[in-house]
Amino acid sequence: MDRGWNYSTLENYRSCLDDIVNNDGHLACQDVGPSSGDDDWAPRGSYMRSCREIQEYRQTLVAECQDRTGRWRYTELVDYRSCRGDIGNNDGMLVCRRNAYEGDDDVGAELPRGSWRWSCRNYHVYGGVLYAECRDQYGRFFPTSINVKRCRREISNLGGRLICGEMGAAGVGIARIVLYKHSNYGGRSRSYSRDVADLNADGFGNVASSAVVQSGVWQLCDRPNFRGYCVVLDRTQPSLRAFGFDDRVESVRRVR
Repeated sequence: MDRGWNYSTLENYRSCLDDIVNNDGHLACQDVGPSSGDDDWAPRGSYMRSCREIQEYRQTLVAECQDRTGRWRYTELVDYRSCRGDIGNNDGMLVCRRNAYEGDDDVGAELPRGSWRWSCRNYHVYGGVLYAECRDQYGRFFPTSINVKRCRREISNLGGRLICGEMGAAGVGIARIVLYKHSNYGGRSRSYSRDVADLNADGFGNVASSAVVQSGVWQLCDRPNFRGYCVVLDRTQPSLRAFGFDDRVESVRRVR
């Protein structure tokens, strides 16, 4: 305050929820989030009222959030630390404003409906165009976009590409499960929308440690042809170890 210069440091500055200010020559957070060392730590936001299983994995916020029908959906928000303001739940998807060019419509109800929500991430709408990174059948993400003003149907993800119209017969989206090599959705992954009698043929037998159920109910078995010990998943599981199923899945099929 006396116009002198003072050397200052700010530890763990990423935990600041709002502006970083100069307080009489000392760097300080205007609003500080919970300590990352706390087991109950999670970034603040309105999403916490309708989301559960909240975790952080490599700067990605992962959770299960309720959609408009009350169903729990897996969702992830990549690089959530770059969010400006509130992190919210939009029909089962974690959303936030990234930059000054995104208006309220980008974060709210103007997001187009469709099954693309369950297999895409890092999305925003700008100038009537939906931009996103969408997962293909091998679990890889690709940048894609679609002009939502020219599409009067629900939007879906077909092999990592946004398309106008739902996949499958009678406009019903295809059920899908994604298996990951490591717990908490880490490592390489494989995405399946059909019954697979032997995952070894796909190079993914006895590998999976976590699973994302994007839609449908799935049965996982520890022997080919849906034999042996089996479990049924109707929701995302960050660790299959809880079922005694870590690195044991050899076949998978949809049961509902």
